Amino acid sequence: MDRWLLRWSPATGILAAALVLAALFGGGPNTPDSSAGPLNVISFFTAHGGDQKRTAILGTLALIAFTLFAISLAGRVRLTGPPWLATGLVVGAALAATGFTTLIGYDWVLGSNARYLNAGSASALNLLSNDAVLPVALGFCVFGISAGLAVVASRQPARWMGWPLVVFAVCSVTPLLFFAFLATMLWTLVAAVWLIWWPRRPEDTPVAQDQPHRALPIG
Repeated sequence: MDRWLLRWSPATGILAAALVLAALFGGGPNTPDSSAGPLNVISFFTAHGGDQKRTAILGTLALIAFTLFAISLAGRVRLTGPPWLATGLVVGAALAATGFTTLIGYDWVLGSNARYLNAGSASALNLLSNDAVLPVALGFCVFGISAGLAVVASRQPARWMGWPLVVFAVCSVTPLLFFAFLATMLWTLVAAVWLIWWPRRPEDTPVAQDQPHRALPIG
């Protein structure tokens, strides 16, 4: 059972990428930007509330799958790499998922209650939905740096795949956050396929921490 899970658990990365694709192309028109007036916000979410709620559900499921993929990747990293980086990438994925779920949660509230909102609350929720992105940036930055370095150190799935992820992490704390998110999801898809069909065995890569430590001379 453990060997089966180790082999196939990265498939959650494929599921995450597919759900993100479904959320992007199946969610109806784009939501109003942060400068939209309250009447425009209320009328939009009254008309398209169902679409936005469907997008929020798909996005939440995608983030669950992404977090499970991060846990799976951490398990592979621990076979041949530093455990602290494996822990870091799981923490980063959890932070990113929490931040993103909170962000799309505002759209869920707007889609569910648009007809009952006053001008002030509609504007506030729409502003948060568009601009409360710092927790998301934090999570993807921590995930990208930790996972990228972990991949380089462990060669899981391949050493060269770690450096692009570090670049995506840096981009996530810039105005390129949305594109960094899409690039990270594409990386997740490629890494998941690689880990399933071309798994690296622990004996393929020596683990430095398993070697005996020599005593330091004193005096």
